[in-house]
Amino acid sequence: HTATPLIILSSLDHSLSISAKQEIGRCELLQKPVRSEHLRRILNRVLHDDPSYEEKPKTESTVPDQLGKRVLIVEDNKTNQLIVGSMLKTTNTEIVFAANGQLAYQEFQALQPD
Repeated sequence: HTATPLIILSSLDHSLSISAKQEIGRCELLQKPVRSEHLRRILNRVLHDDPSYEEKPKTESTVPDQLGKRVLIVEDNKTNQLIVGSMLKTTNTEIVFAANGQLAYQEFQALQPD
């Protein structure tokens, strides 16, 4: 579904061709490990549907508010789930985890994430 943004985190250094990006639609590719600030910045950019989106300068205490946004994260490793959940907990994002592709498909159909 090309209207749904896709964020791919990989431990391998891959790049996507222009044709692959056009076929996928809104897509970001990040190489692990990812710092929490970088993940939040990418999440903000795809949820705002604006490739040039930049957060306004913030103070230490302000965190981007994604209240009402739902994000489906597909990750089979429980430790990584805990880390990502911790990284995003202050953003008010509703996070749903799926442990594999089949569960992700089912959750996607039921949840219709942002």
